[in-house]
Amino acid sequence: MQIGVAGTVNPQVLECNDGYLNDIRGQHVKPEDVFSAIENASVYFSQGSVGAGRGMSVYKLKGGIGSASRLLHQDGVEFCIGSLVFSNMGRLQDFSHYCAELEHKLQQQLAKRVSELEGADNGSIIMIIATDLALDARQLKRLAKGSVVALAKTGSQLGTGSGDICLAFCTANQMSHTEDALDTVVRYPEKQIDLVFDTAIESLQHAIINSMLNAETVSGYQQHCRGYEKLCVASAVIQIAGTTMVTDICR
Repeated sequence: MQIGVAGTVNPQVLECNDGYLNDIRGQHVKPEDVFSAIENASVYFSQGSVGAGRGMSVYKLKGGIGSASRLLHQDGVEFCIGSLVFSNMGRLQDFSHYCAELEHKLQQQLAKRVSELEGADNGSIIMIIATDLALDARQLKRLAKGSVVALAKTGSQLGTGSGDICLAFCTANQMSHTEDALDTVVRYPEKQIDLVFDTAIESLQHAIINSMLNAETVSGYQQHCRGYEKLCVASAVIQIAGTTMVTDICR
């Protein structure tokens, strides 16, 4: 595939600090790992504690990569809003599905290691929203700003040690790099955009939960451990829109 013929490709690189589980200064990821990841990229991918998500912590449990999507209709045409999160934030006591019963179960399972569940909100989350709706730059900015609602619905208090970043983009208005003629740009009707906000928030919220549901317990740097997410999430997630798992329905 040839790129950059008439324009440039400007990649965005976003990251989270996984220093609790990972020897972050060990430089263990090599160039060949990067090329292998690019070569094996696919629309079908694993979620949870995979790839860069291996060292992620969510509400002092285990997180990582999460995805979900929703369909909506405009003038009889079907559109999709998809979300991808790289979750690494939160304190356990703030998790929206935490309760006394789950606290007791965790204490039983962790025993003397219960201190692993404590600490400040020192982490980050990267949230990506992609859609084929015709949103302009201002509308996309509003959509990205609204992502904080989804984050708060899962319990995040946006701690000072947490970097919460959202990038939103659309594929509807594609510009020619070879023609000199004027481009025609369409825009989603402003009076109906609340539906877009609501749909994106729901998709992001479920993507965060999916990043936990699909994760596995990981032991890492200095014997630190994150896990037990199934204990806290699997029974409680039924409360979210009446479903236990949320998948990418737009594929």
